[in-house]
Amino acid sequence: MSTCLAAYYQVEFPEICEIFEIGNLAKIRKLNAYSGKIMAVKTTSPSECSASSNDSLMAGTVSTASTWQNYSIQVSQDFWTIDSSPFFECPENFRLWNRAKGYWCMRVHFKIGISQMDSATYCKESYGGMLSGFDSYAEKLWVVGITKSLVNPSFQFDGYWINGIRKDSCRYRNQTGPDCDGIAAFNITDPLMYNTTSYVWGSDYQPDGYENGIWIHDCLVFRVQPQSGAGVDDLPCTWTGNAKKVFLNGFICGVQPEEI
Repeated sequence: MSTCLAAYYQVEFPEICEIFEIGNLAKIRKLNAYSGKIMAVKTTSPSECSASSNDSLMAGTVSTASTWQNYSIQVSQDFWTIDSSPFFECPENFRLWNRAKGYWCMRVHFKIGISQMDSATYCKESYGGMLSGFDSYAEKLWVVGITKSLVNPSFQFDGYWINGIRKDSCRYRNQTGPDCDGIAAFNITDPLMYNTTSYVWGSDYQPDGYENGIWIHDCLVFRVQPQSGAGVDDLPCTWTGNAKKVFLNGFICGVQPEEI
């Protein structure tokens, strides 16, 4: 049971084992070895309880794919006192990620032929969120794992809208320098992005959305192939058709988890 903190057992009632979830247990009183009462407590290293209780403090975590909470246990002569963090929970069908700047929920939403603007609106109105960026390689790998088996065989890539809109100050190809170089030319509004190193352009000379020296593709999709991810591509924000080699199959929604 991934959400349990402790289990209580009495020798005189062997058929009963009482389970306590984190937040439902504040203090444990020590008894002698002959009381017939046993309390088992989950720690970070359950097979090494003595090692995890150095300095009279134990710690642990209870989590699922969409929830997270940690706790500490202060050990004194007569009692174990339990303290816990807030409980973080994502909406249904979202995955929780522990980023450097905080917890973030992500979901792959499938919707053929949806524009970037409609994707952003749907995410905001349905979940109070926004299009998600990628803060790590692990996040991208997770998306690939969900989507790679669904790639349309008539196209080279499936595409999913992600966070990022081109800056007005980087509209022309001759506007160069650190503020318009690569992904820096795009405003990334995902609030918990620590860096943009996971925004890797597709190897087929991306970004390539310009005409007559003017960038006309202002939004970003993450592309997926049957075996792997295929980098980031720039497309028109209003695009709803099948762009070039890319079959638009949905978007990545992100939202901060509820804190209970």
